[in-house]
Amino acid sequence: MAKCSNEFVSALFEQYGRDLSGFLSRRLESQEIEDVTQKTYLQLLEHPNPGEIRNPHAYLFKTASNLAVDHMRRRRVHTDRISPGVEAEALASTGPEPDAAVDASRQIANFREILAGLPPLCRTVFLLNRIDGLSHAEIARRVGISKKSVERHIVKALERFHRRLHRQPE
Repeated sequence: MAKCSNEFVSALFEQYGRDLSGFLSRRLESQEIEDVTQKTYLQLLEHPNPGEIRNPHAYLFKTASNLAVDHMRRRRVHTDRISPGVEAEALASTGPEPDAAVDASRQIANFREILAGLPPLCRTVFLLNRIDGLSHAEIARRVGISKKSVERHIVKALERFHRRLHRQPE
């Protein structure tokens, strides 16, 4: 059982993070959006069979939608049960441990930095392959380069991620 790689999840965050926040803003209060967004990416990181995810965009938004519904239900139950004078902040958190959330945020920030450091064409090829799920031939047609060049760009990006994540000099 292989879990989703941090790189894959970070790439999804890079590509869909703003759209996901906008999507959640239509369902949640502003202070809840970040919590549900983090839970969405953490749940994706824990997916037992990432190879089964055929449409990462749809999976991400469906997961966020489900978590938002759960969050709204919990809020309604807590609101109904809270006695007058009891502050909602005094209730125990059901979210991830703060250390896990901070670690996930650091990993995403690290991924974004590495991704931003890639040459533009290399970054585009990498995202088309890893996020959009396009084949090398589809990318070659879309970008106007050879399949071999697509392969080289993907390898270059993966090597850069590997070196940076394992603190090796470039």
